[in-house]
Amino acid sequence: MAKNLQAGLRQSIKASRKAGVTGAGIFSLAPLDLRFALQKTLDPRVTFTRASTGTYVGSDGLIATAATDAPRFDHNPTTGESLGLLVEEARTNSVTNNTMVGAVAGTPGTNPTGWIYATTQSNGLTISIVGTGVENGINYIDYRFNGTTVASPNACAMAFTNATAATAQTWTSSTYWKLAAGSTTGTTNWQLGLIESTAVGVFITGAFYSQTAPTSAALITQRPTATRTLSGGATVGLISYPLNISVAGNTAIDFTIRIGLPQLEQGAFATSVIPTTTATVTRAADVASITGSNFSSFYNQTEGTVFAAGVSNGANGSGFFTLEDGSAAEYIRMGVGFSLLNFIVSKASGTQSDIYSTGTSFVFGSPFGGVAAYAFNNVGLSLNGGSAVVDTTANMPSAVNALQIGFGKYSNYANGTIKRLTYWPVRLADPTLVSITQP
Repeated sequence: MAKNLQAGLRQSIKASRKAGVTGAGIFSLAPLDLRFALQKTLDPRVTFTRASTGTYVGSDGLIATAATDAPRFDHNPTTGESLGLLVEEARTNSVTNNTMVGAVAGTPGTNPTGWIYATTQSNGLTISIVGTGVENGINYIDYRFNGTTVASPNACAMAFTNATAATAQTWTSSTYWKLAAGSTTGTTNWQLGLIESTAVGVFITGAFYSQTAPTSAALITQRPTATRTLSGGATVGLISYPLNISVAGNTAIDFTIRIGLPQLEQGAFATSVIPTTTATVTRAADVASITGSNFSSFYNQTEGTVFAAGVSNGANGSGFFTLEDGSAAEYIRMGVGFSLLNFIVSKASGTQSDIYSTGTSFVFGSPFGGVAAYAFNNVGLSLNGGSAVVDTTANMPSAVNALQIGFGKYSNYANGTIKRLTYWPVRLADPTLVSITQP
């Protein structure tokens, strides 16, 4: 970036502070300000790819599908709030038929093709498939359980799939559900299970994870999840995904549970739903970046400041931006580590700075605002208006040539939404870092 532009920006920022302009006013001075949630479109400088379709929540509150290589701009399913650009890692849904293909209404009816079972497990209740349909863009099936339970009943249960797995892997199950009719009276526990067995189906170990009972609220607003790291040892070959509903004895029961788009994926958290019909389906990773002259037009190798805001549904290691050169040596990145915001500066000679935010922890699933600033021996970081953490011993990389948005070659994906990403080609002062990240 030309020195006169840097100098002019410095003067503008200095004048703004002198005039009492708040941190928000500084954004108007940035040469790159990607307001994904507000604009719901990509700046022409951004290149985006995804080698598959992908789902998201549209502004109408319905599950929608984006075409291959089309960005996804997600929304809060309850409030309709625009959340920003959805950036996720690649995932595979191991439930081979989560759109209810093959289901037939009746008592008991016919379960969707490929489902393992759906049963009352000799508890005195009658099971019926009421029917299938679509709510909020979600394919669903309705199961009714009614009657009077025996004195010591087993649970009502259904199992969606078996998937090939191995010990030490982490898996997450999820489903949309709601109370479609009747009452939860007489039910005592609603659970998602993750069960480990051998390759020929012999039980080894597992657990059922309790959930808040479904209500009659919109299907899209209720998506329980369960996560398990497999621990059954060398003979683990399969993981099963059941849903279990415990019921009281000698009790009149009548409820209809609506189940939509169940998903079983290898990973420590649930991602956007992946529809399937006859086989597993993989959603490719979202890749958003700025390279070439589009990058060099705003980037300053010597110093700069980057602001990122959004929501991460991921885990420690999630990355929000990376300035990099395509190698494992030269990069500047911001992400999450040890449940704190983390900022790393690296060059060929090794890590130059590795600092963490102070104050409150990073909360996955909740909005955040973070900013990282870099200059020779002057690296800074702030999360959600917390005090700036400063490192005064850092050198800068020398070959950075790209901005990766919501991921980086040396970090995990954001696995959430990037609401806003802003770059200034100067190292903003610490008080400014704090002011622009205020919730």
